[in-house]
Amino acid sequence: MRIEQSIEVDAPSDRVWRLIEDPAALTGLDEGLSIEADPETPKGGLRARYRVLWRVGPVPIGSDVEIVEVTPGRELAWTSLTGIDHRFRLRLRELDPRRTQLVLRVGYNSAGPLG
Repeated sequence: MRIEQSIEVDAPSDRVWRLIEDPAALTGLDEGLSIEADPETPKGGLRARYRVLWRVGPVPIGSDVEIVEVTPGRELAWTSLTGIDHRFRLRLRELDPRRTQLVLRVGYNSAGPLG
């Protein structure tokens, strides 16, 4: 299953990047999302690890993830190491000097024989 969502943000792309370059900062954007940095890996950047917990209704879904791709100011991607098998990517595109498009892509494998 793949999900893609795109929004336009009234802020310059460098300012948006500073807010999302450390995925732990995304906690609070959605009531059901919690991201905690692994204290034993570098914060942000390639190979950083996080514990991600989503609430889908009353069910918590968790994974340990690792940052596998970073293009500073433009793109951040992680893949799951444990839990639900998924991939996550955030892309920033400057629309003009004061507006940024933020594209989120999530792909995951559903559990079960029909997944």
